[in-house]
Amino acid sequence: MKFDLPKKVSWDQKKLKILAERIVASGEAIESYLDIKLSISEARYTKWPPALQQQFCDARTVEAGKPSFVISNNSEI
Repeated sequence: MKFDLPKKVSWDQKKLKILAERIVASGEAIESYLDIKLSISEARYTKWPPALQQQFCDARTVEAGKPSFVISNNSEI
């Protein structure tokens, strides 16, 4: 029998932001210490004015998400 319980690590984003600001303030390259991923929520993006959306459109990729299915009787539709 074999049992494996891997670690699941999470990081406090607010504290990481403070530490990242300290790294930048010291003149260090932040990418040497942290993985940086910038993102924009779709809800926020769709509320932007078209001129602002246009500036970001080349950086945005839309892909299909996970499909969902609902099975029901015809009488329930």
